[in-house]
Amino acid sequence: MFRFCLKGVIVRLFLAPGITYICWHPFRCPPAFVQGSDEMPENIIDTLKQEHEMVLSILSELISKGISGREQKYATLKENLMPHLIGEEQILYPKLKEDADMRDISFEAVEEHSAVKTLLGQLDSVSTSDEEIWVAKIKVIQENVSHHISEEEEKIFVQMQRKMSSDELSSLDSQYKEAKKSVIPVAAQ
Repeated sequence: MFRFCLKGVIVRLFLAPGITYICWHPFRCPPAFVQGSDEMPENIIDTLKQEHEMVLSILSELISKGISGREQKYATLKENLMPHLIGEEQILYPKLKEDADMRDISFEAVEEHSAVKTLLGQLDSVSTSDEEIWVAKIKVIQENVSHHISEEEEKIFVQMQRKMSSDELSSLDSQYKEAKKSVIPVAAQ
């Protein structure tokens, strides 16, 4: 199945039951389309949830042994995950820290980002040909990312929906997307 967006092309290949390979040019095509959405997200919560799904999908592929194209899939993970982390740190968390009820969890989220960045740095120094060590490290990254996403979606997003207007959520979305654009060229390095 092919999907087109204004800035690029998305190709979704169904390789086998339960195995989907998604390929797109991350600098030209918005991640929202990757998960099959026909509409762009309207607020930051929708945007982040779609990006979470994409990252978890890539991670679930990477933890398998014996897969081909591991280097490219890992590069795709970093090309999407690093701007996401930086965008949240620059736009979302500073806004949440203004609210006393969300201040502590915002600081914790930033520390979780730091841990994932450290783990990614460690993984960069391991050859993908050393599969047992590489897969063990990516599993730890997946566990950390899954925990972080659960906290965001089950705690932070619920409070945001309760406390922020739809205009505030849309404004944060625009600011977040702009922050990501400024880091995309260097984020995956």
